[in-house]
Amino acid sequence: MNETDFPRILLLTSCTGEKRYKPTNPLAQSDFRLSVCDSSGTRKPRREEELAEFATPASNIYTGAQHRQAMEGVKALRQALGSQAKAV
Repeated sequence: MNETDFPRILLLTSCTGEKRYKPTNPLAQSDFRLSVCDSSGTRKPRREEELAEFATPASNIYTGAQHRQAMEGVKALRQALGSQAKAV
């Protein structure tokens, strides 16, 4: 089987706002305008290192019940499809 044998699934849910971390000084839109290049040439916000302790995969940012249930469904899909399932 190849990737085209599976249907494309787009999962959209509302945001509950319950997050794993709540830094007192989160990144703001202005931080992205003041970005710098790292050693690989990738642009990143100046304050990214300052907030590194809060870095987490996107799938783990939200902690609300709706998000957890959606991620359980994604996990089940990945288990069923194996390596054919794409990352979130």
